[in-house]
Amino acid sequence: MNRFPDPEEMIIHAVPEHSVVVDAVNGLPTELSDLQEGESFEAYLEPAMTLSLPPQVTAYAVIVHIPEDFKAPVFVIAADAVLDTDNGKLLDAYGEQDYLLADGVEVQPYLTRNIVTLDDIRKGTRCLAWTDEYDMITKLMLFPD
Repeated sequence: MNRFPDPEEMIIHAVPEHSVVVDAVNGLPTELSDLQEGESFEAYLEPAMTLSLPPQVTAYAVIVHIPEDFKAPVFVIAADAVLDTDNGKLLDAYGEQDYLLADGVEVQPYLTRNIVTLDDIRKGTRCLAWTDEYDMITKLMLFPD
């Protein structure tokens, strides 16, 4: 008997050299093996997907341990450097909306002690962005190139 895959089923690969798996609250790295069965997560996927059944795709980022009623951070890739506008500083993200940055936005690096600022954001910079109820970025974590 052949098993037909569930049309909603997909295999997501988290490749250590390419993918980040982080805690939704603090952005610290974690292991997928720490997930409990039935626990929700958010995955940001590369655009290429196999034609196999079920389809397979590699994740840029997997956000785990998302508390109930918590707004998980979003994974964005900067389309350009942060822009100064009349409304404040703006982060233009590929395939996403543009995000205004809150005054005093916290900017931190991923897994280093390097000092990073908004000036370190340029085209292609990968970031994790925590937003408030108005989708304004309050905290950014920059990933190394």
